Amino acid sequence: MNHIKIGTFIIVLLVIFGLFTGVVSARYTTTEGENAGISESDSIYLGESNLNFSAFSWVENSTLYKVDTLERLDGGYMISLQNMIGSISTSAITGVYVPYNSTSGKYGNARCLVSTLNPGVIAVKPFNATTTETHPSLIPKALDVIFYIKDGDVGTLKNQLVAGSLWNEFTLKNINTGVTTTTIINSAGNIVSLIGVADPTDKTNSNYAFKHIDQTSLLPSTGSTGMEITFTINLNGLTTTLTYSYTTTPNNFSLSCSNDKIVRGSTGNVTLTGIPYTLYTLSLPKIGSNTPFFSSPAGNQIIIVNDHQVQVIPDWNGTVTVKISVPENATTGNYAISATGNEGTTNTSFQVTASTINLIFTPPSDSVKAGKFATGDSIKLEGKVRGAEKAVPIYLYITGPGLPANGGNLINGTTAVDGDVATFTTTTYSIAMDKWEYYWLTSGFEPGTYTIHANL
Repeated sequence: MNHIKIGTFIIVLLVIFGLFTGVVSARYTTTEGENAGISESDSIYLGESNLNFSAFSWVENSTLYKVDTLERLDGGYMISLQNMIGSISTSAITGVYVPYNSTSGKYGNARCLVSTLNPGVIAVKPFNATTTETHPSLIPKALDVIFYIKDGDVGTLKNQLVAGSLWNEFTLKNINTGVTTTTIINSAGNIVSLIGVADPTDKTNSNYAFKHIDQTSLLPSTGSTGMEITFTINLNGLTTTLTYSYTTTPNNFSLSCSNDKIVRGSTGNVTLTGIPYTLYTLSLPKIGSNTPFFSSPAGNQIIIVNDHQVQVIPDWNGTVTVKISVPENATTGNYAISATGNEGTTNTSFQVTASTINLIFTPPSDSVKAGKFATGDSIKLEGKVRGAEKAVPIYLYITGPGLPANGGNLINGTTAVDGDVATFTTTTYSIAMDKWEYYWLTSGFEPGTYTIHANL
């Protein structure tokens, strides 16, 4: 008798150990359905119906005991079975359940876990690219992507259900037209069904990688298109859906410079726009010595080949910016930049100039110098900016009697703080007028001699 008790206890320990340490079990096909046969240690979900628990029957002392009830291991809830067939109410209490034979009052050793199905979330990633962004609102049509499920019970279902069963499907929908499809043309050019994907959690299966631009029957290749992908689980009467909405965008392969002209001894930027997570090569001509060169450090998006060639990989927004440095003794003139990728080659250019910006303050009139003004008069200040190619802000401040040692603004004399442009009086140089000017209203300033300073 003691031997039987010890043996029974060992069996229970093994079953519980198997249940909570991932020993693989699998459902099987019955007349109730392809995934209706529940094996020991399987997970089952609230809302499933017509499940077959015949595998939970047990033999003890040569007697077969059929299960007619599942009882929660910690008590508090029972699931009745008819001929070992039963459904799981959506109001059932989750937890570990054991089989029970009400005629004999005996419990079996099998265990199953009743839980609420957590389907997870739909994610998307550029195929064969490493990125942590999985829910972008914009997806370029030319980008090779793969959709998958993460953070849920789908992985458990994939391992537990009958191999080849059609328990899930993806549906792609054009929100603008309402057209839907459960097939894609994958990146290899093959038509692939999205019904019954063997492992919806797999983001490495090239069979399901595709470009939206290839789905010509679903959406146009030009313009932006609102899209929706829906994942559906159909499991023994339990239907759960997930939806992810996004916009597909046309590809824009281009180069642009932050400045058309870069003064010698300074820097500028060139920005490439292309397909995210796609490799492009940027090139600058090297003509003689002291020519402009790429000066951005290597990073996740930039691979240095040499000073005049870099490889870049745009992120999800499709852009990457590279700094260009121009030596002080570089030859003036036009310099071309080229970008090469799957789409071909595109170019842009910038001009290296020798000009520098110089601020000129027009000397005050003789009447100003002679002090022929009284407090409250308005005095005109003006000047030019040589070498400017656009509007330039001019920062003014004043020193003199009763003013802070560091100077003050021209309105009320409050302290001008180095580096804080808001504390200065500001005017603007106009290219069209070729001058800057400001009228200083002297009200509030005591009589005396003042010096007005102008800075870029």
